[in-house]
Amino acid sequence: MLKLPNEIVQLILSYTPREKLVACLVVNRLWHSIALPLFYHWIDLDTPKRYEVFLRCLLYSKVNKSFVGNLVEHLRFHSPDIRFTHEEFAQLVELTPNVLTCNYTVPVYKKHNQRFTNRWKKLTRLPKWHEDDPERLMSSLGHQFTHIAAKSIFLHVACSFALIKADRFCNLTTLEIQKDSCTSHTGLSLLETLHRACPNMTTLSFHITGQPGYLDWDALLPAPSLTSLIIPNLNAAAYSSDWSKYIQLKYPHLMHFSINFSAVNIHTVATIPIPAITLSSVIASMTRLVSLHLDLELISNTSAAAFKILDPVSLQRWLNDEPRQHSLSSFSWHCPGNRHFTNFDSTYTMAGPTTIGQLRSFRQSAFHGSDEWLLDLMYVPLQEPGPVITFSRLVTFYIDPGMRNGNRRINLLKLLQSAPALLNLTLRNCSIDGDQDPLENLDTLHYHPLQTLHLCRIIVCKAHSDGPDPLDMTRLVNICPHLDQLMLHECRCQTFLLDSPQHTFSRVSVSIIHLDGTSYTKLTLVLDDDTNAPVSNSLFPNVIRCKSVDHFDGGKCMDTIFHRRWSPDKKWY
Repeated sequence: MLKLPNEIVQLILSYTPREKLVACLVVNRLWHSIALPLFYHWIDLDTPKRYEVFLRCLLYSKVNKSFVGNLVEHLRFHSPDIRFTHEEFAQLVELTPNVLTCNYTVPVYKKHNQRFTNRWKKLTRLPKWHEDDPERLMSSLGHQFTHIAAKSIFLHVACSFALIKADRFCNLTTLEIQKDSCTSHTGLSLLETLHRACPNMTTLSFHITGQPGYLDWDALLPAPSLTSLIIPNLNAAAYSSDWSKYIQLKYPHLMHFSINFSAVNIHTVATIPIPAITLSSVIASMTRLVSLHLDLELISNTSAAAFKILDPVSLQRWLNDEPRQHSLSSFSWHCPGNRHFTNFDSTYTMAGPTTIGQLRSFRQSAFHGSDEWLLDLMYVPLQEPGPVITFSRLVTFYIDPGMRNGNRRINLLKLLQSAPALLNLTLRNCSIDGDQDPLENLDTLHYHPLQTLHLCRIIVCKAHSDGPDPLDMTRLVNICPHLDQLMLHECRCQTFLLDSPQHTFSRVSVSIIHLDGTSYTKLTLVLDDDTNAPVSNSLFPNVIRCKSVDHFDGGKCMDTIFHRRWSPDKKWY
């Protein structure tokens, strides 16, 4: 390391955990000069005591003319208990002149505002104290922001002051219009004003909770720089064709589109007309779209207004027609919350096998009979030596069968064989096979590049068993040497075993539910054991043995952490 160029050392230390950078500071002068900016780059303060220590450090460095406060670029206050006066906050601003982002709420008034605008000249993200004085802050700091997250009422007030002028936010790339509890909502006139002020914006997020309002369509100009549009809350009762028309004309170059539908009062559904321009036609007109996320989990029935404005039948046809009419590489479809529909089967499976075979990321809540082709790829018992379909491009896979077909179990290794390039896997609400041995027919699977595995609310079953049964993940981890994050949340199994003494994890999070379904099972974690003797489930009913874990969250399951627990007579103790 001492012979490496400074740039390489800095790159290596940038991946070093913060608590370990302290040791790097005292290696020598060179390492001190490299590690110090990394140590102070991002400051998180979660208690008043930590803030006091941090402030004393800044004052001490100023007296000694080392000025470590100049290295601070990001400040995060995580506790409302941290309080100080305007003068104290102004002192903090003076000691940290190069701050780019600050996440804290402090009352700011005109007589105090100059202290901030004259000191934090590099601020790029609107801090939480912006709402106290929009007239000053927007006019003086607006040109340097790259990210703004503000409530719609604040933007309405700013517009009423005529503060948002053309190119006011010339460097802004991300705008998040947050939902507020008052009657103010985002309309087309507000969006047009913001687009004139933010000509270089690439990512926009806003809620559709009210009518679009009046707009001069003849004066509408497209926003060619915007490539990502997020609608975290779409109220179907407030949706109209004008919203579809605006999205279609304003954002012709969209590459990422995400919509979350909110629940609508069932009594208002009958009064909502079908829009002349549905969302499916808007999506079909986006020729550059590569990522599409649709979330309807809060919808309670297929007669809801969300289905009227979406037109899922047309969307399904657009997704799966040949020749392919889109360039999607990521698709997410979260089915409605009611899992007992009988009159709208075509909305369950949106993407067919050919479409999924072209995707790199796929998320779906699959639980209907029309999804059987997808679930058959993962279920045991095996009928053939290998899967019929292979998704060679799939990198991220999320599936939620909804505990359907309880007598059939998903085999993790079979699933991995069907997706040889998979890096991130999430399974929810399903039964999985606890045996690793039924895979004699899959002897060709000796390696898989999987990096993240998340199992949530699963039950472990063996053949001819209702479960819960033992779960042994040793073989799966051994064939996935790059598995870095393992998360098992609310999993029901009789015993749990992961015996891979040479494997390292950056994160392990486990919560195993006891057989009675109400309590949590204790778990034993064995780290850095230098022996190869197998772990016995009779001695440790639930055990994870690995070389190291950077972050472990056992929650209510945590029992004991052992380090090199091996006796001279070769027995566990």
